Amino acid sequence: MSSDKVKSIRLEHPDRVPVSLGILPSAWLKHGRALERIADRYPLLFANPLKGERDYAGLVKGTYAAGTHVDAWGCVWENAHHGQEAIVTRHPVPTREGVRTLRAPAIDAGLPHGFMYLRLADLRGFEELMVDFAEEPPELQMLIDVVLDYNARQVKLLLERRDPGTADEPTILYFGDDLGMQTSLPMSPDVWRRYLKPCYATLYGMCKERGYIVYMHTDGHILEIIPDLIECGVDVINPQYRANGLEQLVAVCKGRVCVDLDLDRQLFPFCTPADIRDHILGAVEAFGSPEGGLWLKAEVDDGVPLENVDAICSTLMEAREYFGRRRRRYATRGGWCSGSRRSERRKKPVKPIDVATHDRMRGVKAAEQEVDAHPVVLHLNEVAAEVPEAHELPKTRQILVRYQSFPNARDRQVHLLQKVCVPL
Repeated sequence: MSSDKVKSIRLEHPDRVPVSLGILPSAWLKHGRALERIADRYPLLFANPLKGERDYAGLVKGTYAAGTHVDAWGCVWENAHHGQEAIVTRHPVPTREGVRTLRAPAIDAGLPHGFMYLRLADLRGFEELMVDFAEEPPELQMLIDVVLDYNARQVKLLLERRDPGTADEPTILYFGDDLGMQTSLPMSPDVWRRYLKPCYATLYGMCKERGYIVYMHTDGHILEIIPDLIECGVDVINPQYRANGLEQLVAVCKGRVCVDLDLDRQLFPFCTPADIRDHILGAVEAFGSPEGGLWLKAEVDDGVPLENVDAICSTLMEAREYFGRRRRRYATRGGWCSGSRRSERRKKPVKPIDVATHDRMRGVKAAEQEVDAHPVVLHLNEVAAEVPEAHELPKTRQILVRYQSFPNARDRQVHLLQKVCVPL
């Protein structure tokens, strides 16, 4: 792991913002040599470019290859589009009776993406699993136990094969499991905490005991359970910009966990290069800090035009130096710089979000579904009369609130999400 990543996780003023780029196989299949030319211009983003390779179709393997294959658990994956990811179409245990006789694979297949929650859905089928979480039959815990025991065995093997590194250069272990949907969790936060949180706490706890850094990728809306994932031992979380919202992620994560922000892949195919630059640098400005805590990640598929791919690459390289340039400019004027005593005095802890308030906001009644709710950053004086807690805050700070405007009411409601956000 690079020193900038370590410093960013520990809020120790990295020299650069860590950035990364993922190119899906479908993009290589479509653009070929034209994409190679972009890779030649940005070698830091393309660690292993397909330079000189012409048989792009032959490089597509696993669940990205067209056709049908069966994994170690007996899940049948089908893919009609070479280069796109397959989906599970046949589930080994579609009935609860089948769960009672389910046995984990004898072979050690590792921890692929979707190792815990998504594995439950792959085994049972999404709809059947949701019914299980709603009705909570004993077979649900049986299923979870089988998958958890297998995953614990895989983590144990992983830890035996990977050196934990040193205090200065710890080893990072990557995990991926998509816990959210586009706008919400697939179940209530309480149900998630009752059944799934103990699984991640067990697996990540095994890693933390040995000194590893835990990185977790998870697509979908996960705001309500990010504090829980932090408690489970996640050091770096990779959430989606679009599914969670930038301001909300700032409120929940900043100062509490390092974020590898998954930039808006649903924006990239349809916007201009200028829009991309605004999107990426806007995220850095809102979320980033010279102290660290932010990485950036962009993923590109075959729907993204080449000019936008180039814009993503160039802006990532610009964002990489964003705070380094600012630090160097300020240092030349006699201001603080990384490692100085004044820098240490400027550090201020960010208080955690009031998760209970956020959960109440997510649980509005059906009759209030027309409400227009979005978080905004306001100056203290703008909401002091409406938020009693605001009177306790320093007068020189902004606070993050969620503002609700009801169509048929004159009065607005302002709810405090985070007491201290950022200094003015």
